[in-house]
Amino acid sequence: MSTYLKNLSLLKKSLGYPVLELPQSEPPAHSAIEIIEARKSSITLIYKGKYLHSRFDPIKESKQILSRLLPGGLSYDIIILAGMGAGHFLTALANYEIDKIIVFEPDIDLFKQILKQELISSILKSHGNKLFITSKLEEMIKFFNSIYHYGLKSKLIIPPIYEQMFPAQTKLLVKHLSETRLNIDGIETTELADSFTWMKNFWQNLPIILNNHSSGELAKFVKNLPVFIVSAGPSLDKNIHLLKKIEGKGIIISTDAVFAKLAKAGIKPDFTVAIECDQFNATFFQGNEDTLKETILLLNAYSHPQLYKFKARKIYTFYLATEKIIDQLFISAGFESGSLYFSGTVSSAAFSMAYLMGGSPIVLLGQD
Repeated sequence: MSTYLKNLSLLKKSLGYPVLELPQSEPPAHSAIEIIEARKSSITLIYKGKYLHSRFDPIKESKQILSRLLPGGLSYDIIILAGMGAGHFLTALANYEIDKIIVFEPDIDLFKQILKQELISSILKSHGNKLFITSKLEEMIKFFNSIYHYGLKSKLIIPPIYEQMFPAQTKLLVKHLSETRLNIDGIETTELADSFTWMKNFWQNLPIILNNHSSGELAKFVKNLPVFIVSAGPSLDKNIHLLKKIEGKGIIISTDAVFAKLAKAGIKPDFTVAIECDQFNATFFQGNEDTLKETILLLNAYSHPQLYKFKARKIYTFYLATEKIIDQLFISAGFESGSLYFSGTVSSAAFSMAYLMGGSPIVLLGQD
């Protein structure tokens, strides 16, 4: 077996799936790429007439560049390397404690030629499944997005010669990586801040929760009856009048934000779902207490305590299926499990509730 095929096999093993962007037979030499012996150690690369590594001692050079680019110590959760080159940076990274190394090689032809080198075999073996290599930026960002979360120590390394040779690709890499980090950090920082509010609400709600019902009691409650989920999208204005015609013929589940509009139109939803933890959520119901007395409230365990104080027909509590501690608390208190799978939006919670109840068909209104 050729070195290229051996490395391809090792790469497939480390990634866990076939590298479809690479040919399954050894590629011919490339006119713009030359691999030669360095004067002092190992090999060096010439790409379009320029050296990607030192022509004298590329191993020493790679270590020096990393020591400048990684000033924060020897331990990192994720390293993103722009350019595999001849593999010298990956060899030097073996001296660091790193959980995952992501390599983005901007030029697929360069990637193919490097895989023909024995040096790469030892690198792929030494790094094992901590290594992810691709020449597709969208694939790299997708993988990073799947493993990164707030608090992880990550670092992008762009060797100076790669920044010079591939300016457009490296700029895009920086842009997309920064956006991904900011998005994930922003979401998870918000969740961290909200978590204190969630727990505070839960403990305030607990006495009322224990005197009411678990959403688990509603399993198959309306089996094979049509369920209409009403959300606050603009299309609702065009068909809200139709809801009057279906009263008594199916179950109407209102989301919190549209409750007042339904009440004003003289429509009394059978169930109303609310999930938010802030007090503003309660304003959707204020002034419509008479209609509220005739609806069943389906509340998240973390909902604002004001919602649990409303005089509804009944109150049922649910919570995300990932909340294992709350689930155990419910079960140990003699309740049915109130766990529910939903994406964090009130409409998805309403849909999961309709599915739990056994509604068929489930019809969405104002879901735009």
